[in-house]
Order: sequence, then structure tokens, then C-alpha cells
Amino acid sequence: MGGVGRLLAGIAVVASSTALGAIRVSAADLPAKASPLPAAIPAGVADWSGFYLGGHVGWASPEFRGTYDDVSDNRPIDLTGSGVVYGAQAGYNLQFGRLVYGVEVDGTWGTADASRRDREGDRERMETSMLASARLRSGAVIDNIWLYGTIGIGYVRSKFTVTGSDDPSPALRDIDGYGLASGFGAELALTPNWSMRAEYLYYAINARKDLRGLTDDSDPRDFAKLDGVHVLRFAANYRFGGAALSSASVAPSVDWSGLYVGGHGGWGRSRILGVYDEAGDSGSFDIDPIGFLGGGQIGYNFQRGAWVYGIEGDGSFADMKNDRIDSERDTQKLETSSLASVRARLGFAADNRLYYITAGWGRIDSRLSVTEAGRPASRSFDSDAFVFGSGVDWAFTPNWSARLEGLTYLADNQRGTTRMTVDSDRQDFVRQGLVGVIRAGVNYRFGGL
Repeated sequence: MGGVGRLLAGIAVVASSTALGAIRVSAADLPAKASPLPAAIPAGVADWSGFYLGGHVGWASPEFRGTYDDVSDNRPIDLTGSGVVYGAQAGYNLQFGRLVYGVEVDGTWGTADASRRDREGDRERMETSMLASARLRSGAVIDNIWLYGTIGIGYVRSKFTVTGSDDPSPALRDIDGYGLASGFGAELALTPNWSMRAEYLYYAINARKDLRGLTDDSDPRDFAKLDGVHVLRFAANYRFGGAALSSASVAPSVDWSGLYVGGHGGWGRSRILGVYDEAGDSGSFDIDPIGFLGGGQIGYNFQRGAWVYGIEGDGSFADMKNDRIDSERDTQKLETSSLASVRARLGFAADNRLYYITAGWGRIDSRLSVTEAGRPASRSFDSDAFVFGSGVDWAFTPNWSARLEGLTYLADNQRGTTRMTVDSDRQDFVRQGLVGVIRAGVNYRFGGL
């Protein structure tokens, strides 16, 4: 994965977590003793309601993996593409005080590609040419800025192409797929009708195509796979019937300051690439560990007006694992068993909700276990990571709050497995990539008003 691709993968944090912004909690008001803060929220905010049209331009980075002609090449495909993209979007918003909800559809075109040459001089190219999505958007308004999360259905059109000495040449296979499209952004109202936006989206597609029979050099286990696409884009929108300010009343912010402790549970996926016993198996790993996780967190918040900032530490025990049986009937298992992080948090309180982003240091504990002819062996590869994420807290009493949150642990730790067993091959390795987590939790805050 390229350096920029890895950085954007960290932002995928929010990509997985923005579901929280699309969920509106319908609950009773807080008890009367939850008093307003000294710094009151202004009564007038920019009006985002109504129908809008616009265009965008940006940069896309698809992530590909697979194998092709692996007996001769003996290396997995591990490509991160890049390219300029452009497109258009349309949507409709509804506004309630500082909270805005909407729906948007978009289409994006361009060429984001990557390629390599194998040991026989053949060129393998992966390309993404089109993206589309239909998404919900939700978030909070600060004066004339709307901070939002978004989630919905995405579609990506890609292809794998081989050129060179293989027959036929060129040969190609389409890799199209549907999946989850999610992300976050900030939109600035320039006038009552015009606005500009910066936005990040992640298309989690996980589309795989068999490459057997593609050319005379295709091997039985060859495949090409699109894991997902990172998109960073800038947009301009025209909103019909715009008004400068909304007269809707705005509820005071809840007091989020102080020490809190809590627990969480959720689901995660750990991206691990590599090869093992390649001469006998003839296929790279495509068994990313997935599964449930649970743990606890502790933190402290400071609040100034509607802005909330603080620090949080957490630890999770994980049951993320996956395995395969290779062509020699040996077993390989990949697992991620625990996660931990220490992060700063920054958020904005609206009504009884706190929308926030978070970033800091993380730790990932993973392992490769193999069984060769009934004899087990294993290799741990613990990794430091950059952690980035976002979430929403909902205060349902002065002391108790619920949370929905997404985190991405961004790592790039490669470990050789050459001498792991007698069947280990010279180029065998495992590489810990990003871990994406979405989790729900509950917190108790001491001294709540």
C-alpha cells in the first residue's frame, strides 16, 4: 500500500464510523437538572434544508490483491492505485436546529490504476474507472459550517489486465462490485445558495474474480480482488431556495466534562497479506481475520462552550480469525487477538449529542499459525499503529451516555516466515495492514449535572 493510501486508510476510521451520524436517536429530553452551559449556543445558524446539485473533483486510491502466474512469479499482487477523478452529486436536506439530515446520490469517473511487471516480463495492471453511491448524511452545524458523517450503498467498476508474452494478450477480467460507502466531511456555506465541501469516502467492496483460464500462463488458484477504494474530493453545490439563517430554536449543550469509564463491543476486520509454502500452495493469503471484539475505555473531557476535547485509553480482546487448507492439506490460520490505543478526542456538542474525531497511538497483536503434517508452528507479529476515528455519544441521563464509534488502526509491519517450518519457502512472509473496527459502548461520567 502506498504511503498516501495508508494515510487515507487511517481516515477510514470515520468511514466505518459514520453510520453513527446517519442514526438519529429518538428519546426523551434530559432531566431538568441537566442545566445549560454558561456559554450559550447562538440562536441563528446557517440553513441547509432543501434540494441541491453540484460537482466534484478529487483523488482516488483503490487497493488490489491477488495472484497471477504465481508458479513462475512467486509473488502476490499487492497494488495500491491512484488517479484523478471527477463527477456530480445531487441531494436533499432537512434541518432541525443544529442537526441536519439528508440523502445524496453521486457518480464519479476517472482512472485510478497501478501495475507491475513479473519475472517473465509480463505486465499486470489493475484499474478503477467508475464509482457511484447513494448515501444518508447527518451531522451538526457550527455557524455556517456543517460537519457530517455519511453512509450508504456504493458501486465500483474495475478491471484486471495482462499484457506481454502470455496468450491472449492483452487479456482482461472485469472486477465490479457493490458494498458499503461511508465517510465524513465539512461543508461551508458561502452564500444562501452556494457552498463548498471537502469530503472523504471509503468504498468497501471486497470483490474477487477467478483468473483461471484467463491466459495460457494462468494457474489454478490465480485471482484478482478489489478490497476497497479511498476517495478524497472537493465539491461545490448550489442549493435551491436558500435562506441565510434559520430561526429554529436550539437546545443548550449538555455538560460533557469530567472523568468517565465504560465498556464496548463490536466487530472488526484485520487486513493481513502474505504467502506461506508458496511452492506447494501456489496462492497468496486472502483470508483476512474477521470477528467480534470487546473491552473497556477510560477518559477525561474538558468543555468550552459547545467544544469538547479530552483524552481516552482503551483495550479490546478480539476473536478475529480466518483459516484455509492448502493444496497439500496443511492448515494456515491468521488471527488478531487484541487491540489497544491512547487517543486525543475533539468534538462539538449539539442537543444531547457529541460528534467527535479522535487520533493517537495503537497496538495490534496478531499471529500466523500453521499445521504441517499434523505438527503445529506459529509466529507472532505485534504491530504499532496510528489510530484515527470518529463517533457520536448520546447522553440519555446526566451521568450515562451511549456511543457508536469507528476506529482504524493503520499499520505496516512485515515479518518473514522463511524458517517457520520445513515447508516454509524463501519468500514467505506476513504483513499486518490496517484493522477496521466499528463498535458500540456505554459510559458512566462522574459528577454529571
